[in-house]
Amino acid sequence: MSSDDSFDIEGNYKGYYTKIFSFFYLIEGIHQAIPVILPYYLLFVFGTFDIALLAFIGFFALLPWSLKVIVGLANDKWGSDKWGRRFPFVFIFGCIAGVTWILMTFFLPLDETIYSYLIFYLLIANLGMAFSDTSLDGLILDVTPKDKLAKVQGYTWTMLMLGNALAVALGLILYYVGLVQILFLIAGISILFSSFFVYYIKEPPITKAPHIFEDLKRIVTEKNNWKVFAWTLITAMTYPLLMGAFLYFMLITMGVIDVEQATLSLEAGQTTDAFIIINIVISGLNGIGIVLGSLIMGRFADKTRKGAMKLVYFIYIPIGLVSNLFIGIFLGLGAQILFGFIYGSITIIGQTIRGDIAKKNFPDLKSTYYALLISFSNLGQSFGSLILAFMFLSVAPVIANFFILYFLITIISTIIIIASYLVFRTIDPEEYEFKTKAPEEKGSQILVCPFCGGKMDESTTFCMDCGKDNNEKK
Repeated sequence: MSSDDSFDIEGNYKGYYTKIFSFFYLIEGIHQAIPVILPYYLLFVFGTFDIALLAFIGFFALLPWSLKVIVGLANDKWGSDKWGRRFPFVFIFGCIAGVTWILMTFFLPLDETIYSYLIFYLLIANLGMAFSDTSLDGLILDVTPKDKLAKVQGYTWTMLMLGNALAVALGLILYYVGLVQILFLIAGISILFSSFFVYYIKEPPITKAPHIFEDLKRIVTEKNNWKVFAWTLITAMTYPLLMGAFLYFMLITMGVIDVEQATLSLEAGQTTDAFIIINIVISGLNGIGIVLGSLIMGRFADKTRKGAMKLVYFIYIPIGLVSNLFIGIFLGLGAQILFGFIYGSITIIGQTIRGDIAKKNFPDLKSTYYALLISFSNLGQSFGSLILAFMFLSVAPVIANFFILYFLITIISTIIIIASYLVFRTIDPEEYEFKTKAPEEKGSQILVCPFCGGKMDESTTFCMDCGKDNNEKK
């Protein structure tokens, strides 16, 4: 990391913190990708697997992530004067996840009861990881300076995607050598280490009991919060809707399947070997785009939040509408990188803005507020998938032409993107943006720090919030 990353808030933030955060998310990426690896393990053991039962397992694996707000509230309220507010939650729940994967390595039956065991193991492992992740989110908001928050978010999101890809690649290798279960052991041990390393991040001291009930009332009753909730929900709807349909559009225009086959697969849930192979390629290219968007736009957002978000919207709106022109293998695969770039960008900038709002408006309830926003985001993705399912199951048989169906989906997606942008514009930039101009109050100028937006000490050149010298060049 650069020397600029040695930024110090009362001794709290050091450059190696970013590495600790990034390592945690790399391992979390491996954790999240293991359900994708399970079919390999079942194929190795039984030579087959039940798709319906795997989908049922996936439901239980995702269920704990909808409960993040609960541990966020507990984490904001309770902590340890010795160990900090965040670390005990990160480590304890990380240990639950890590130990669960280790047990799963050695104690899985080799008969039809394996699916019941998988449901139990994945439910507990994801419960631990989701709660540990929530507490780490709160820690990142606690210690990361405003002018580095988007960059840190970009690093962590990139490492999450890299962990996903690493797990899939390693899972395939282990499948061919007959040792898929070793991935469970690697994940378990790595989670224990990544959770423990958080100990080396110095947390802000616990100086007072947070105003839990007052802040909860504000979260529910203040109109501005519902603008943020609505924006988060609507923004998350588009990607699963548009990209889910674009996958089939690509397969048709690339000649992998024809329209009749696509219609059958849409209505009956059929698939092909070619679909599986091309899906791996698509995921890889999409991941490259996500990494590029996260890193590039993360740095841009650390200069201007609103400007970065507007730029992404101005790319997203026309691209979604004309995506039916991305015909054939080269344009189709190139579009995957572009869509990944947009998704990575809008995710990182959105997370940063929501983090800014949480830090500014709910300093005692940051983890709770942020976790609640993540829940709205997950709900939005579910709605997007629901709309796509409705289009496939109800509209497709009536139209009987996939290209017309896909065009209708692009229209719906574009409307949702525009609605997301319009809601975003209703959020006051003062809630998240850097303050570049010092306002005047009672005829005198209030000094504003160009680094973090905090109030300057009029008697010195140092900011009272971040401690940086205003005479230094940014």
